[in-house]
Amino acid sequence: MKRSKLSNANSTNGVVPLIMDLQPLLLGVINEKDNLLASNLLFLKAMNFLNLPFILTEQVPQKLGSTEESVLKESQGRHVIVKTSFSAFGSEQVCATLKEFRCSHLLLAGIETPICIFLTAREALVKGFSVTVISDCVGCRRADDGEAALNELRSLGAEVLPLETVLFRYLESSEHSAFRSISQLLRNR
Repeated sequence: MKRSKLSNANSTNGVVPLIMDLQPLLLGVINEKDNLLASNLLFLKAMNFLNLPFILTEQVPQKLGSTEESVLKESQGRHVIVKTSFSAFGSEQVCATLKEFRCSHLLLAGIETPICIFLTAREALVKGFSVTVISDCVGCRRADDGEAALNELRSLGAEVLPLETVLFRYLESSEHSAFRSISQLLRNR
């Protein structure tokens, strides 16, 4: 599987982070929710340092509420795409945005691993996207369910990697302009 990389701050090289459904009502039942939220906030900060556009989704916000306030703040005014389907690909707006960003490689984060993350990753793979699920940026109510879903995604060809590995892969070296800022974020973790 060909891997995409970020070569400069003005190009996504097809890499698009998709952060799913970090809404307080959903977060409230997630195992290790505080660690999950902290990891996703670090991920968003790193994406901002890399000047990488990303997509945030909300699952039926009229019933489940809006995205967690700290996530919205860190997203620096980017809009959130509302969805009703469990797979992000059920949203025409998500599909249009991925096309606009010329996405070929999704970086997936958010909740819930055995539902929205799993179904989105599986559909992305079927559609020919490369997929990296950021293991410390996804969560679920039941750890066993999440691990089963991640194992199945691995068998289908998705990468499952921790955030630090993903970030350093895209930085490639200490000469990257965002290296110092991202290294500081990770040290303060």
